[in-house]
Amino acid sequence: MRAGRAMANGRHGGLRHADVGRNEQDCPTSLARAGDPRVGGEYGIGAGPDVGARLRWAMVAALAPDAANARARVLVLLIGLCWGLNWVAVRFALDEVRPWSLRCIGLGLGALALFAWAASRGHLLRIAPGRTRRQLAVAGLLNIAAFGVFTAFAQLAGDTSRVTIVSFTMPIWSVLLARFALGERLDRWRVGAVGLAVLGLGVLLAPLTENGLGAGIGWALLAALCWAGGTVYLKAARIEADPVAIAAWQLAAGFVAVAVGAMIFEGLPQGLPSRLSTWLALTYYVLLGIALPYVLWFRIVSRMGAASAALGTLLVPVVGVLGAIVLLGERPTPADGLGFVLILAAASSVLLGPSPPSSMKTLARHPERPTRTGDIE
Repeated sequence: MRAGRAMANGRHGGLRHADVGRNEQDCPTSLARAGDPRVGGEYGIGAGPDVGARLRWAMVAALAPDAANARARVLVLLIGLCWGLNWVAVRFALDEVRPWSLRCIGLGLGALALFAWAASRGHLLRIAPGRTRRQLAVAGLLNIAAFGVFTAFAQLAGDTSRVTIVSFTMPIWSVLLARFALGERLDRWRVGAVGLAVLGLGVLLAPLTENGLGAGIGWALLAALCWAGGTVYLKAARIEADPVAIAAWQLAAGFVAVAVGAMIFEGLPQGLPSRLSTWLALTYYVLLGIALPYVLWFRIVSRMGAASAALGTLLVPVVGVLGAIVLLGERPTPADGLGFVLILAAASSVLLGPSPPSSMKTLARHPERPTRTGDIE
């Protein structure tokens, strides 16, 4: 028994049963793989006097993966809700905060939050000087700054529900840009997705042509194209760095670009918001629209993989449209509804379809938004 206690108090520091599972390095399955005496290994089932305790540990080890996956799936849903409702929060905030200033606040505080979390978790945030930093700056300009500013102007000029739908055509433009910029082939699955997206846009925009499409649609399409361009550019760059660092520095680069734009086009801030709804919207935007989703995203990716985690982005336009209907009082037309279904089906085909040898899965690795690596809607 004395020898058994010595083994149990070995390299894992004599943790109690209740201590197991406090972090990824000390979960039951990890301990089993490491040969921990409490979970199988040398001191495992059938190798000591306390058979009941060892059986309980074996059951915990067997059930831990299912429990972890269940928690991760809940977090995926939470991310979809956070990013989806962020479209609504941004629209409320835009009533009193100008677009450039709004994005400057959100990206600046969001970047700080992500850097702080990454540092606390021991992520390597250093990026090699020279070409890699320039590449991240370009990606941040397209993925973060341009997308965020353009969608803000789109929401000022049009319905949030319609802007959300059009912005989510991004995966389709990514497929087309990757075909011409990277030489990726278009298989039948992706050709079908492009066809669905074109049909969806046609159904959505046709009723609007009588009075002009409006600036809102134009800004939203421009935002989707910039997001797609940044995604393809980042894929072509093949940056070798911690994914958390790539996302954090894109946010930082986007913040710098938006801050410069705010000074040029809006000047210094003029007064503080007067409405409680604006302050609540700003708080949601910074904490639940940017900071929390990014932290949760990388926790989920570490457990489920990026491809599975990316499925949560399919919730973003659904939640965004429903939120605009319930909270903003918008009433989408039947054409809006049909166009939304077709565009969502097209985006789902890209995200869920079979991967070609060089596939467009960069969105899963770099979620700026819907998404949204993030303004991330």
